[in-house]
Amino acid sequence: MRTGVFKSQHQIFCSFQIHILAGTKKNTSITLPADDKLSIIGTPAYYENILKKDPKDQKAYERLMVLYRQQKEYKKELQTINRAIKTFEELYRPKKNPGKKVSSISNQLNKALGLTDKKGKMLFEQKPLSTWKKRRENVLKKI
Repeated sequence: MRTGVFKSQHQIFCSFQIHILAGTKKNTSITLPADDKLSIIGTPAYYENILKKDPKDQKAYERLMVLYRQQKEYKKELQTINRAIKTFEELYRPKKNPGKKVSSISNQLNKALGLTDKKGKMLFEQKPLSTWKKRRENVLKKI
């Protein structure tokens, strides 16, 4: 392991984590002092800024929920959960009806695979929605 190229492994990890969380490309970089990297990543304002740029970022919602829970700010966590659920329900909502033939084949396939009941109602929810609804129930118990 080379220690002369980089000052520390901690700086490499922080730089990598900022690039992942900020969604930056390879040719762009965030220039922050090494000491400020962890303090910025650990603040809710950082993730709120990410959500302003991309409101469909699942990881930012999850990290923001964790931060609010650690700070015991349950009302803010509940607001974040509700906002995330609303955003992702709109995202997963079926779009316009593509056509009678396509929708009938799709409904038959969904019934055959066991994804819908006889009335056409979906039996399963998408992954983040189900976990967030459980999390919302837990937060409501704590308030």
